[in-house]
Amino acid sequence: MSPQYPITQSQSLIWAGAKLAPEIPLYESVFTFEILGDLDSAAFCRAFDRLVEQNDALRMRIADKSSGPVGTFVQGGMPGCEVVDLVTTTELEPIV
Repeated sequence: MSPQYPITQSQSLIWAGAKLAPEIPLYESVFTFEILGDLDSAAFCRAFDRLVEQNDALRMRIADKSSGPVGTFVQGGMPGCEVVDLVTTTELEPIV
């Protein structure tokens, strides 16, 4: 079991908003990048995985416990980087 930490007031407000209206993704951010030219997928994924490994904020999860929300950090086992080539894709499906 991962250690649990108290969350900040701001995190608590975000958590409460998500619990009240889970269908409204107010705090989910999506970023896209256009990469022109060839991409070394393996090097990109290694760099991305290292970024996540070294930044706690990218691995933090808020767990809903009976005593209220607590922060935990994912230690290993994070989903790996996946490169999707949209140039050759004719039919898009949701990526989850």
